[in-house]
This record gives sequence, structure tokens and C-alpha cells, in this order.
Amino acid sequence: MNPVEPTLSPAAAAPILRTENLSVGYRAARSADRGGDRRVLSGLDLDLHPGELVCLLGPNGAGKSTLLRTLAGLQAPLEGRLLLDGRDASTLSAEAWARRTAIVLTERIEAGNLSVFALAALGRHPHTGWSGRMSEADRTAVRRGLEDAGAWDLRHRVFDELSDGEKQRVMLARALAQEPALLLLDEPTAFLDLPRRVETMRILRVLARERGRAILLSTHDLDLALRAADRIWLVPPGGPVRTGLPEDLALAGAFGSVFDQGDVAFDLATGQFRIHGHPLRTAALSGDAVLVFWTARALERLGYASAGIGDTGMEGRGNVRVTATRRNGIPEWECRLPEAGDGHPESFPSLETLSARLRRRDP
Repeated sequence: MNPVEPTLSPAAAAPILRTENLSVGYRAARSADRGGDRRVLSGLDLDLHPGELVCLLGPNGAGKSTLLRTLAGLQAPLEGRLLLDGRDASTLSAEAWARRTAIVLTERIEAGNLSVFALAALGRHPHTGWSGRMSEADRTAVRRGLEDAGAWDLRHRVFDELSDGEKQRVMLARALAQEPALLLLDEPTAFLDLPRRVETMRILRVLARERGRAILLSTHDLDLALRAADRIWLVPPGGPVRTGLPEDLALAGAFGSVFDQGDVAFDLATGQFRIHGHPLRTAALSGDAVLVFWTARALERLGYASAGIGDTGMEGRGNVRVTATRRNGIPEWECRLPEAGDGHPESFPSLETLSARLRRRDP
């Protein structure tokens, strides 16, 4: 991606998108049955600025896709106003929408024998008009979109023969070829492996920062969202939507209030979810910081909560003390069990052998 001059910071730019008391959902089949409209989210006062990457988070069924489709003009709001570049979106033509806004949904596309380049070129339709004849500038925009999405090497392939992850990159390329000021993405990393997910988020950050695009994407990848987003729109079931910096929302307990359930809990200390919520024992850990981190992960599955050496005593029969060190660069673990009395700690060459020993203990 070729570097360009950085844009104004998002805070300094007027919002490209703004909602005023917006309600989204689905209309009743007949106008006489308006009381039967199904509201998904209501009272939304949101804004999105050029140069800003915003992640839309929430559990399944909270209304993320419905909100994206409404912001893209694919369905009408039930109430309130949607403003695009300060203009009431209801007054804009379909062509004006398409020149300013692009959306990538998760629905599967059947493209027949279209090549990747031909499919990406469909993003130029709002600019080429009814004839579909592309200029050199149009072809350059298509190539730039494919390159930015990491799909240039696929340009001669048939779209329907691609993997799901490759198709997702091509659909992003088609949206980028459209050269929109506002880019809306529904789960853009859903079919990608970890390196590609990270690379896609990096690309989107560059597009926001260096090309001045306003980008809103929904995702279930909380870790990537916390690291990459300028702001989060957090959608609890039934609303209201909470917005803010990822760190501010985390410190306010917002993620836990939305996602914690059963044995799944958001850990404020690490910014990650823990899936074993009711430890029965404590492991006092010390030693090499990296080894301690992975040791805590391994012991968590066995029902041990981790603590520093000074944070817990050994009076509980189920508790253990573990020291993780490196000898000549090779990791090793020493574990002292309370039932062993004053004897020497047991040594283990791997976390697998340590875990096996602890599983054999009496509760």
C-alpha cells in the first residue's frame, strides 16, 4: 500500500456519518400494522469521522447486522434521522449513496465464471454509469483495491473457485475499488486464519489513517478489536449502544456486562476472556515471566487460579507453589505440594508432565 500524506485526526474532522434518535428494525407487512414493527435498537445518537476505524461489538442477535444494513441504506430506519456528510440520507439518490458508501456483507455471492478482476471491477459501477465502460483511472482504482485487499495475485482466478477466505478478500477489494468515503464491513475476518485477520485489520487501519476513510466493522474478535479500533460501538441485547475508547469501556466494566455468562468471563487484567470461571485451588507462581504466563494458562484448565508467591499461603491442601525457570535456556518447572511436607520440590521438564502430576493428586 503506497503511503500518502496523513489526514486530519478523526477528532478534528466533521463526521461523515451521524445518527439522530435512530431506531432500526423491521417494518410490519402492512402500513396499518405499524404497531407491529419490530424494533431491534432505538434512540441511537452515533457519529463516525473520516480517518477513524470503529469496531461494532455485541453478542449474536443484538442487532449489529441490522444496524449496518440501515447505515448502508439497504433498509429504511424505523425512526430518527441518518445524516451522510451532513445531508439527510433519505434525500439522497441511490447513485449518491453508492459513490460515498460501500458495504461488504457475509452473504455468499454466486458469480458464475466471473474472474476476480471482473468482480472487483463491479465496484466501479457508480462511477462508470449505465455503459460500464472503464477508463484507465477506473482500472487503476480496481488494481489499487485488489492490492490493498491482498487479492492482486488472484486477479485471473475464477471467483467461484476460491476459498471462503479468498472470496472475502475479493469482496473487500470490490468495495475498495468503489473508492467510498464510508466503508461498512460485516464480519470481514470471519473466514480468515489468524495471520490474515491481523493483516486485514492492519490494512483497514492504514485505509482509515492514510486515505481518510471512515470505517465501521462488526466483529466477534474482541482481542483484535481492542488493539486496533479507535473507538468501540458496544451493542448489548436491547441496547442502549455504548461508545468510547476500548480502554475506557474495559475499565468501566462494559465488556463484562455484555459478554460474561456462565463460565466465560472478561478478565480486566489481561483484556481476554477466561473460560474456566470457578477455580477450586490456587497455584502460587514465580520465575521467568513468559513461562509463568503459559504455566498459568495450563493450570487454569485444571481448576487452579494463579497468584504471586506472596499472595497465598500453603495452608489449603489443594494449593501448590510452582517456580518456572530456564537452565541453559531450557525451561524447567519445580512444584512444591503441601502434602510433601518439608521435602524437596518435584521437578518437571514440561508443562505436560507437570499437568499430569497435578491431575493425579487427591482433591
